[in-house]
Amino acid sequence: MIQWKKDNLTTRQEKETAAKKRQEHEQLPDRVAEMEDALCEQDAANDERMSTIEQALCDLDEAINANKE
Repeated sequence: MIQWKKDNLTTRQEKETAAKKRQEHEQLPDRVAEMEDALCEQDAANDERMSTIEQALCDLDEAINANKE
């Protein structure tokens, strides 16, 4: 009598899942670079907003002090 041994072969779904994980892992450096670029753009926009607010406060302070004199 022949006894068949079940091999531990991966299923198609397991292979597709592994391939998807590999692809996502390979894309990580690009995604990190995109995130860094977006954060830099946000920082620049925030710096510009802060400069505008500081300038407005200085103008307001100057106008208030000019009226006191």
